[in-house]
Amino acid sequence: MSYGHISSFLFILQKNIGKMALNKFMHPRNPYKEKAPNFKALSLKYPEFAKCIFQDLKGKCHLDYKSSSSLRQLAIALLKEDFDLDVEMPLNRLIPTIPLRLNYILWIEDILKELTQVKGRGIDIGTGASCVYPLLGCKKNNLSFLASEVDETNFTMAVKNVQRNNMEDKIKVKKVSGKSALLELLENETDEFDFCMCNPPFFADHMEAQAITSSRSDDRAEPTSVNTASVGESITEGGEVEFIRKIIVESVQLQNRIKIFTSMIGKKTNLPAVKKDLQDHKIPNYQSTEFCQGKTMRWGIAWTFDTSVSFPRSLFQETKKNKKLSAPLKYTVPQSAVVVYDLEHVADKVMGILKSLEIEYTKSADSTAKKIHLKLTAYKNTWSHQRRKRREMKRQQEELKAECTERKKQRKEEHADDKDNEKNKNLQEIQDDVDLSNPSNHSKRKGAPSSDEHSPKKQKVEENLILDDSDQGALKRKGAPSSDEHSPKKQKVEESLIPDDTDLKNQSDLGPLKRKGAPSSEEHANKKQKLEETIIYSDAEKRLGDSKMTENQDNTTSKSEEVGKQTTSSSPIKEGTKDVFLIKCDLYITLSQYVHIEMVYGEGQKDQMNQILQYIKNHIAWP
Repeated sequence: MSYGHISSFLFILQKNIGKMALNKFMHPRNPYKEKAPNFKALSLKYPEFAKCIFQDLKGKCHLDYKSSSSLRQLAIALLKEDFDLDVEMPLNRLIPTIPLRLNYILWIEDILKELTQVKGRGIDIGTGASCVYPLLGCKKNNLSFLASEVDETNFTMAVKNVQRNNMEDKIKVKKVSGKSALLELLENETDEFDFCMCNPPFFADHMEAQAITSSRSDDRAEPTSVNTASVGESITEGGEVEFIRKIIVESVQLQNRIKIFTSMIGKKTNLPAVKKDLQDHKIPNYQSTEFCQGKTMRWGIAWTFDTSVSFPRSLFQETKKNKKLSAPLKYTVPQSAVVVYDLEHVADKVMGILKSLEIEYTKSADSTAKKIHLKLTAYKNTWSHQRRKRREMKRQQEELKAECTERKKQRKEEHADDKDNEKNKNLQEIQDDVDLSNPSNHSKRKGAPSSDEHSPKKQKVEENLILDDSDQGALKRKGAPSSDEHSPKKQKVEESLIPDDTDLKNQSDLGPLKRKGAPSSEEHANKKQKLEETIIYSDAEKRLGDSKMTENQDNTTSKSEEVGKQTTSSSPIKEGTKDVFLIKCDLYITLSQYVHIEMVYGEGQKDQMNQILQYIKNHIAWP
């Protein structure tokens, strides 16, 4: 073995020592996660690939990853061996890394599982010469693709690769100018699509990309990271952030034609900028992910205007989150938190906070170890968004108060109108009584018969009616007893029927007779109004009570809410219950030089433990 081969071997050996560092975070269904490609077996089947490998002293085959031709032959061999795809790739164009591309396709699979209706159609923006995403998607998932390409060489080779695999009915490659990401591609297209995907150019200019050298020959020394992409495939104005921003802007117009928009991101530092663009365009639902393989990591971003879609989390995200939350959470209580800085007073303060949050706990103490142990069980989230809940409660109270005031005002106006109507009615009745008492003011009903036409019966009645000599001029029945002959019983009744504010001497002003001592119409109205106002305020108080009851409600399950209502904050935890809970954890209060709080996760939603401790930290110093 020559010195050059030895140097190359040592470099590859050093590189391979850590190449599996991220493989454990590869997509669970990626076949390359547990089983690396067998170079020796591939070299026996594919002669061109055999030219790119060499054996060590033990007979193990190795690949020179610094060589673009080696990478090309590896990609061609893997596509043929594992997916039965026959693909050609030029050396001066981007050579895809198959495990990475497969991670992206598998992520798309996971997203499509969340959609209610899947048409099985996707878009590949900038498909490249290999047309690798459409070919993999059609082969694995029987999807159909509309692919775009700006570069003439890439377009010609992509069409050729589609034809080589007899997928013309599944994949359509369209040449575009590149002025838009999607709008030009969808011209004269009427179909709707489930998703779009893209691997945009990384760099904004040559200065940014100067550390990456494109190699076009085998005898030329390669840097550690090789990039075979052409200038158009690696550089775009504004970099990948500007390219993805173009997709975001166009997605607002195309949200009814494409359900899910996705893109790969090559640099982690660009991920926050892309998320900010999504927020600025008021995209309601988006999620990022990681694509891990070997020592390389890339990122993916997906967004949709359908808020019902739930994006899957990557294994890397879950592992990182679980590792972070599995460690105990610690907090040193400041001396200003309690009047007496000792274990019991801090424990009392903490238990008071737990009661206010309706978190159940059981207490056990170890005086020798100077430790108090609280075993916590929370059935609902009562610690999040407290300020927002207080503002919402205040707003509801103000609205109810304004509503009560408005209803009271309306009631007063209605009572005033009723009072005026009653007064007018009483005056009319008085006027009618006066008119009846004065025969000269009697008017005949239109069309009534004359006196000559009266029936004998009516004449007989008139003879029995004689005009009285009294000042009132009221008609009396003939033969009726005089005022002096009234029985004592009638006098008593007359005495009880006294007008409220009418002079007895001027009985022509009398209104309807009232029972002596009975409340006036004004008193009746005031009493009725007071009763109605009481009903109004009772209803308002009930609504205020209901809003207080719902102040600390969150989006946990209805069953957990019922459990939280039925239990008290200081009651012991029932062993063996099957009630739904949010989180269970242990809280330790220890004393050394200072008082410390430590929380250890038990089961349930791990991230809630950190929120509970943060709430305690924010409120333990309150009086």
